[in-house]
Amino acid sequence: MTKDPRFAGNAARSRNRDELREFILAAFENLDSATVTGRLDAAGIAWADVNDMAGVWEHPQLEALGRFIEVGSPAGPITVLKPPGNNNSYEPEISPIPPVGEHTENILRELGYSNAEIKDLVGEKVI
Repeated sequence: MTKDPRFAGNAARSRNRDELREFILAAFENLDSATVTGRLDAAGIAWADVNDMAGVWEHPQLEALGRFIEVGSPAGPITVLKPPGNNNSYEPEISPIPPVGEHTENILRELGYSNAEIKDLVGEKVI
């Protein structure tokens, strides 16, 4: 494959993406995860697992970096991930999650609705 001109550079691999995909699937389809990752490591090829949500919440590196924080919500405190990126000059502030509708009237006012129009929407149970 390394000598095949269809895959000789990134542009060629992109043009021949479907063929490349079929080649890769055929090469890996009968291998277990440990074998694949071992071969990728041995070849010096970067790779990463794709986590499901349970894997994200249990990820030891996220825990070690202190990426989880607790915020308030209408259902009580919940654990969330900090915004991406680290900056040691400040700690990001994440406000409590508002209950449904808490900011509806303010947003409608910002959009130009009058108090009378908002009152009508409330009366008609639109909001």
